[in-house]
Amino acid sequence: MKFGTAAALTVLLGCLAPPAEAQTSARIVVLMVDDLRFKPSETRNAEQLLALLRDEIVTAADLVGMVSTGPSGVATDLHSPADPRRLNESIRKIANGRLLPVVEPARNTAYSAASRRDAHLAFLTATEVVRNLAKVEGGSKHFVFVSSAETAATALEAAVADPGGELARDVAELASVARLGNVTMRVVDAGDLASAKVLRPLK
Repeated sequence: MKFGTAAALTVLLGCLAPPAEAQTSARIVVLMVDDLRFKPSETRNAEQLLALLRDEIVTAADLVGMVSTGPSGVATDLHSPADPRRLNESIRKIANGRLLPVVEPARNTAYSAASRRDAHLAFLTATEVVRNLAKVEGGSKHFVFVSSAETAATALEAAVADPGGELARDVAELASVARLGNVTMRVVDAGDLASAKVLRPLK
């Protein structure tokens, strides 16, 4: 997935971050790593992206949580990164989660039923995470979706080809829950480290 695809998914979700001056010092940041369809290169990139967020973005004043969709099995409750052990353990699990390559779809062909099923599960998970995040009181609320290239491309393809279909409804539901819950969403492409630029407003 090129950055244009990540940007397109961001627009589709309505991920418009508030200006920096509107953000408070006490932030609640929840990360969802969509590693179910990660290729090995995406796993390595995700590790770097998460380390960047740990080292340069979150502070001791923040609360951070993380969940994953795939083999890493991450489910970390909100905690302060002042003690980095839990965040480091989550990053380690992500880095070690994908040991075998994923078979990629042939160029210019529709994504498989398995890809669509996994994208559906990813968006259902994201919506539930955002719904729970919206219930948390205090501080500005941020949801960072570290997407696999395949999930994002599958969702975009489905939204264009079948605007009334299941995946299109999934995307619309996630956007609606975030908007109503006053949760700022950011989509990061695990296939492209340059997409980490969307995290800069969090600094």
